[in-house]
Amino acid sequence: WFFFDDQYVCLGAGISCDSAQAVVTTMNQCHLRGEVCTSSGQPPKNLGRGDHTLDGPCWIYHDRVAYIVPCEARLHLRNDIQSGAWRSIAAEQSGDPLSLDVFSLWFDHGTNPRDASYAYIVAPGVSLESPPLLVASKEIDILKNDSRVQAVRHNGLRRVAVAFYEPTTLESPGGLSIRADMPCLVMVHERPDGLAV
Repeated sequence: WFFFDDQYVCLGAGISCDSAQAVVTTMNQCHLRGEVCTSSGQPPKNLGRGDHTLDGPCWIYHDRVAYIVPCEARLHLRNDIQSGAWRSIAAEQSGDPLSLDVFSLWFDHGTNPRDASYAYIVAPGVSLESPPLLVASKEIDILKNDSRVQAVRHNGLRRVAVAFYEPTTLESPGGLSIRADMPCLVMVHERPDGLAV
């Protein structure tokens, strides 16, 4: 996760599994509070209760949080009653059935994924009436997202953030080249008077 002033970027890569069960990445699961809206460039629309499949790029809005998916992706969203008992995840908890309204949003990587990945941006505390939410995705470029290196650039803040998992070089737009000789985290601020690392 790469944190900036008003949003954070979540990247995942190298997702591989031999399971015959579906492998998923959950973006959020919480109490359903109010309406859920989505858009992929057209005016936002409210999603009725139920199960939904969405194709990115798009954004999803719930409870003053925008989830922006800036690239091609298949998403699943459920905004409905979910039932269960706490005992199903912890033996010492109650076995009494419980039903609550739940918001769930996730990527489905399918069964037996090989080098699957995901990318999304979270903008908390925003209103639906704020400037178009897809504009937020234009501020952030995903430079690299694989098992060797994950990197993003916030164009407005002029910052590049990188997670190196092995020695390699990252070429950033504008001619910035960052080389690491071991796994590390790097943030570079491109200032008028030079670079701050």
